[in-house]
Amino acid sequence: MIPTAHTFYDTFAYKGKWWLPRSRKKIDGELIFKGGDRIRLELAGSLEGYGQLGNPPVIYGILDNGTIVTLLDNLWESMSSGHVGHERPNYLSNRLVFGVLADGPDDLIFHKVRLRLTYLESWAMIHPFTSSHEGSAADLESLSVTYARPSPITIRIAEPAMTIVFRFDLNWSSRLYVSTTIDPKPVIEIEPDTPLNLERAQVLIGDLKNLFILLMGRPAFVLRIEGTVAAHVKERGKPGRGKMGKGSCEVLFSQIEQQPVNGIDVRLLFPLSVLRDRFHQVLQNWIESLPKLRPVYEVFFGIFRSHRVHLQSHFVHLAQAVESFQRRTIGGLYLPDEQYQAIRTAVTAAAMEAISKVATASAASAEGTPEAIFHGLRDRLKNQIKYANEPSLRRRLAHVLDNLSNDVRAMICSKPSEFVSAVVNTRNYLTHLDDSSGENILENDQLLHALRKLEILILILLLGNVGITEAEVLERLRATARFELDPFELPPHTMGD
Repeated sequence: MIPTAHTFYDTFAYKGKWWLPRSRKKIDGELIFKGGDRIRLELAGSLEGYGQLGNPPVIYGILDNGTIVTLLDNLWESMSSGHVGHERPNYLSNRLVFGVLADGPDDLIFHKVRLRLTYLESWAMIHPFTSSHEGSAADLESLSVTYARPSPITIRIAEPAMTIVFRFDLNWSSRLYVSTTIDPKPVIEIEPDTPLNLERAQVLIGDLKNLFILLMGRPAFVLRIEGTVAAHVKERGKPGRGKMGKGSCEVLFSQIEQQPVNGIDVRLLFPLSVLRDRFHQVLQNWIESLPKLRPVYEVFFGIFRSHRVHLQSHFVHLAQAVESFQRRTIGGLYLPDEQYQAIRTAVTAAAMEAISKVATASAASAEGTPEAIFHGLRDRLKNQIKYANEPSLRRRLAHVLDNLSNDVRAMICSKPSEFVSAVVNTRNYLTHLDDSSGENILENDQLLHALRKLEILILILLLGNVGITEAEVLERLRATARFELDPFELPPHTMGD
């Protein structure tokens, strides 16, 4: 059992001794964790074998309370000198693992992972208490509160083979004569048939987190990760790394933008009370979609409702996510690939021949163009010809809008062609910073409004991909009253007509 219990919102500092794998030299130091923002190790001396600029991939530690620690992916940050001239290096760490000593991410093999997410209580919305009392509120004689643990939801996933369980943990404490606290916490438990190393476990955790962001319609963050791992488990007071065996660990890493969640949020998009028995199938559909759509998810959920991304960058990423979703789910080419290959070969040959003629003539000139310019032009043209059979963003976005129901399309925009042109022109301008991108370059409130429309559009597409209909999404968007539902439209004076 780990003698620590943290969430990613915690701020703490622990003193202990620190050393490198296969080193006997231990250095006093302090581990500082600031609310998920950074992991910092301040040492009272240099680690054996590393100078000022060393970036040791692994640092071991044993805290004063006996807990063993592994710091992974460490970056030298700064160096100071003590009062007698001793070097005092400071490191930033990417990942912090309590409970085991590991040679690296591949040395941590997870047999089971348990995680908590923000808003998970609100999403589950299960009330496990019943109560009865004698007497009035002003003159209460007795009060009885009963807790009944909700039945776990167990879902078997075929590929990759694993079992996912949604269950409640119970934390309770009592202060004699003062109070009793009963605090049920929902957790997601993952048990893969084939144990996962730390890298693969984090990918799986990220995939599940993204699903709950989609269902909640709010940014969600990991609160806590615990695991049962095969690793070297050190016993307190005994030297060395200890024997190889199963142990419990706790993993922390940096998460920007996370914010504490207080209370229950009743305005989530698709809580369990709405999905009911369909949650099993939604989860199955999500897992099955990952091989094809993970790049779309990484772009979209990485910026969903982000406060640290500039408005313009946010807009460009959303346009990219829509385009990528359409390409990966619908595909589509102007011509069948075998027909286009003949065109590609002929056009490429003609273009290269034309460039060669110009390059030869230029070389004979007194003020010729450097050959490197022509090399760059050849590469650029080859790349343009290679992808010329791919439909443009304009065509893909128009296709997406055409395939929406009338009610949903009317909520996105009043004039689809106008919306498409504004999005494409603005994306092109923000990508190339070229004034020739066209009219209706969106700015300020118009840009924000179009961004929110793209955000809703992607939510509808992704929810539809896991089996939730457009009509259901539109109903929930209206019920939560958290999304901009007025259709996008340009003011009359900006229209081309």
